[in-house]
Amino acid sequence: MKIVPICLLSVLSVLAQLSRAQSGTSSVPEANSGRPTVSTPATLTPVGYLQFENGALFAEDSTEFSKRIGIGQVTKLSVLQRLELFLQSEPLAISQAKYRTAVHEGEVFAGVQGVLFVDDESRPTVSISYVRRVHTSVAPELDVGTFRQQRRFF
Repeated sequence: MKIVPICLLSVLSVLAQLSRAQSGTSSVPEANSGRPTVSTPATLTPVGYLQFENGALFAEDSTEFSKRIGIGQVTKLSVLQRLELFLQSEPLAISQAKYRTAVHEGEVFAGVQGVLFVDDESRPTVSISYVRRVHTSVAPELDVGTFRQQRRFF
């Protein structure tokens, strides 16, 4: 007689595990290929996940170069729900001035971003960030004078 309750308990626990696995809810966030819609969104990546943003930049007819191609990389890591660290770099910068082509590494910036107010029905997410240049490159720049550090509120 004791075997029936034990078998019933075993079957119910197996079915409970199977039904939980079929629930369709996952703690892993879905990838969002449309993110970011702006260069530095106020919302952060999920905690513990690395986000890689890659791109290329082409420019021509500057006082420092006739053509320039740069490959950009931004790596983001949220360490807390409201705190994200990021590293922005240009691993490759190829420039051409007259008949001379130069290949360099670009500049590297490190930063931190924190969420001050979280989005709700009546107000948007508000964040603040701090960015600092940690490596200066000899590659020609697109602008006149790159900043050493920057504070932004958005």
